[in-house]
Amino acid sequence: MDQITVRNMLATMETGRPFSLTFVTYDRKRKCGGRIEDIAEAVLLHRDPESTTDTFANRPATPHEKKVQQLAELRRDPGHRKWYTRNIRLLVNGHPTGEIRKIHPPLVAIFNQKIVVA
Repeated sequence: MDQITVRNMLATMETGRPFSLTFVTYDRKRKCGGRIEDIAEAVLLHRDPESTTDTFANRPATPHEKKVQQLAELRRDPGHRKWYTRNIRLLVNGHPTGEIRKIHPPLVAIFNQKIVVA
């Protein structure tokens, strides 16, 4: 079986193409984990930067745009740099589902049928 580094795995994830992975669960707060989870198809979830400053410079915002803007202000920063995590969206037959999972890249064991090494 081929090998891939964590850095190359993250670079492949950021291309936006679907991937498969097997990882070990871990929860430091609850002191549980150790289950091996297999995800057949997923994509990296990118947070879309929404600029709220110059969006409505020449026109008033619609009610839907106001609601989206209010929800964007309530969102918290996930702290991916601090906790070294990534959010992935699960796919079924190439179609996105509503399920989002948080993974720790160092705990990924197999990525696209390649063994992940440090």
